[in-house]
Amino acid sequence: MSAQHHPQSHLDRVRDHLRSGDSMALFYAALEFRYCVEARLLDYAKQAEKFAKKKGNPWSARELSKLVDGVFGHPSNIYQIEISSESFPNPVTVEYVPVTAEVRSTLGKLDSFLHYPGVLQCFNEGKHGILRSLLEEGVSQMERCLSGGLQGSLIKDASGHVHMTIDLSNYPELEMSMKNGDHLQVSVEVMPFLDNEAEQGGGLNALPRVSHF
Repeated sequence: MSAQHHPQSHLDRVRDHLRSGDSMALFYAALEFRYCVEARLLDYAKQAEKFAKKKGNPWSARELSKLVDGVFGHPSNIYQIEISSESFPNPVTVEYVPVTAEVRSTLGKLDSFLHYPGVLQCFNEGKHGILRSLLEEGVSQMERCLSGGLQGSLIKDASGHVHMTIDLSNYPELEMSMKNGDHLQVSVEVMPFLDNEAEQGGGLNALPRVSHF
């Protein structure tokens, strides 16, 4: 994925359009937000496809969400791992932050502005406050989602091996340790995203709430 199509790049452009604030800018901000969500889900879906047979060619947020949730579990769960080795005794914390139900709800509300005749609301100054409020809420939600370095929850395969994929760009000490072949100590904790989200659903062979290996 090129830098300009990275989820963070889409989110940055949402902010840029919001700063402009005119009708056309708000319309493009809503489009960029949708692309941001879909790009993040696609990141996760590429990893999920390694563990589940893909049906068709999912591309929409709804279809991608089904694939991701089926493998990595309910989107209210954050997977937090701590990794340490002899090279860096102070643990490095990495998280899988899902595209939550709140993000998907915000996207659904924004979609009403992106299809004709709803798109006309983007050019109705009386609707600008509603659209801006939705976008600002969505930016805050996606900032949290993009903060995680894990590209999905940890999965145990049929042979008992545990798989995880980490974006190492923000973890140079971890990348160096892995290149050196260091033995890593990993602990895993699964937490609800929000205190009031009680529903906990595991995905395909998802690890239990707390694991050490």
